[in-house]
This record gives sequence, structure tokens and C-alpha cells, in this order.
Amino acid sequence: MEKHLKSSTLTICHDPFCGRGFITTDGDTWRKARALLRSTFSKSNILDPSAYKVAVEQFLQNIPDDGCTTVDLQPLLANLYLETSLIFLIGISPDTRNEDERKKATEFIKAFNVSMIGMGLSFVMGPFRFLIPKSLTTGAHKQVYDYIDVLIDKTLEKTREKPDYKDNSNAPLQKSLLEGLAKQTDDRIEIRQNVIQGMMAAQDEVQYLDLEASSQLFDHHVFLQNILRESLRIYPVFPIMNHIALRDTVLPRGGGTIGKSPIFAPKGTTMYTNQHALHHEEKVFGSDVESFKPDRWDSVNCKPTSWEYMPFGGEPRACVGQQKALVQAAYTVAKIAQVYKD
Repeated sequence: MEKHLKSSTLTICHDPFCGRGFITTDGDTWRKARALLRSTFSKSNILDPSAYKVAVEQFLQNIPDDGCTTVDLQPLLANLYLETSLIFLIGISPDTRNEDERKKATEFIKAFNVSMIGMGLSFVMGPFRFLIPKSLTTGAHKQVYDYIDVLIDKTLEKTREKPDYKDNSNAPLQKSLLEGLAKQTDDRIEIRQNVIQGMMAAQDEVQYLDLEASSQLFDHHVFLQNILRESLRIYPVFPIMNHIALRDTVLPRGGGTIGKSPIFAPKGTTMYTNQHALHHEEKVFGSDVESFKPDRWDSVNCKPTSWEYMPFGGEPRACVGQQKALVQAAYTVAKIAQVYKD
């Protein structure tokens, strides 16, 4: 199927900001970009809980413990995402004690978020995207590039001096995406594009998911698994996905009055898949699909195939960071339940 389909024209909106990385490319270019990520997303690296545990403790301290205050967790979870994602992706923390570095990190995060808004507007406005203020596009892009490029230069220099260098700080060692990329290529543009796309992917995956506890927590705690599965069913990370046919293509099913006949898709056809509708199919998940019921996953009647439930996309382009997102979400939910038992 990969020979017949490619990612949609969303790349027109992505390219000015994040270029050609593992999100926006296809074929050999995509395979090369994906290969660059493998070492960083290795099991030993993504399941190291040390940095994440510190961030979760800070997250919990920001929640009032008087038992009566209503709390909006979304901004707190967003901050948790920022802290852990920046450590994992580029090796820095916005909570650094160095005031100058903290200010730079804060401005970088602001510019990144503004760039994401500009990219979204580009998609919505289509041919009228030229009306978008430059402050939301090239201006914000330059701030992001300037910040990341300094880190790239420092990382490449360390890599040349000592390929297997270790930071001398007291922070737990965890290889960042930037470090992993720098050990495989010295192409600054390629590194920057993949780091930015890594941030985009991390924002989508972690922010909206609602080890001690370790990786086994998710593997063996069935009820916790079911909570996350049900959350991702009702609120899929990627509610709509689309592709373009590279050539005349025939899809084996989906046509006809009962959806069992083939569908002919001429070259250039844009095809949309609605993950939200897929995850609310009553024939698969039952008549109460709008209800949040983690226990449904224990039922013999709820056994969706990999193409009926696909919160992180489908192979071969399933999200490379899905295990990291699930482990971190499981740890966070478990810690909240542990602290707030009553």
C-alpha cells in the first residue's frame, strides 16, 4: 500500500516550518528519517523513568491538596509535557536554575507554539495563507531555528570530541533525540527538521493523554491498560488522517451498499480516514460507544482488530513514540491515584 499512497498535501503547510522529516515524507526519504530515530526510541531509553519521575513529582506539587479546590489539569499536563519532552528531545529543561537559560527556553517554547498556530492557519486558509501575519510564520520560525541551531552546534561539537560523551551534570543520563541524531548525521538542517517534528509528535501524543511503577506497570496492570485504551478510543490522538493516491489504486473493501466491494481511487485522489468514527463503531465496541467504560475491554465482545482500533496509526507508519507515550501516561495516572486515594 505504501507504493500507492503518500501523505496528504498537509506537507504544503508543514514544509515552511518543519521541513522534510519523519512526519512529512514518504518512501525512501521517510525510511531514512525513521531510521535516524531508532536509537533514541530504543526500549532502554524510552523506559528510563528517572527524568520523568522528577517532572511528575513537580506536577503533583502544583495540585492543591486541600480536598475541595477545583483544578484544571490541562495546563498542568501541558507543562508536564513541555518539561519532559524538551528533556527527551533536545536535552534541556525550561525549569533550569540559570535565569538567562530559562528565559531563552521560555521564548523558544512560545515561538514554537506560535509557529504551530501559524501552521494550523495555513491549513485552514488554503490558497489565502499568504494573508497570515509573518509574526506567526517566518518570524516565529526564525526564533525556533536560532535556539535549536545553537544546541545542534554544541551537540555536534561534543560528539566530535567524544562520540560517547556523557554530560557532567548531576542530572540522570538519558540520550535525547538531538544527541541520537548528532551521532548519525552532521547535516544541521536534517537534525533540526527531525527535532522539530519530534516536538510536534510529542505534543500530539502526550498532552492529550488525560515505573517503582516501571514499564511493567503498563504491561501487567490490566485496569490501567483499559483506562488508557478507553481514553484513546473516545479521544483519539489523530482523529482524522488522510493520504493521496500516487497511482490508480484499488482498495479491497469499503465500496458498495454494504461496504464489502472494492473502491477505485484514481491517481491524485485524497482519501480521509476518520479515527473518531472508527473508534465509535457500535458493531465493534457495543451500543454504548459514547460512554467511558474501561471494563468494556474485558468483554469477549470487544476484541477490535489492529485496523478497527488504531490510536497511533497503522503499520508501517505507526507512531514511533507510542510506547513512550503509554508508559508516561500510565505512570502519571498511577501516581495520581496513589497520591489521591480518597
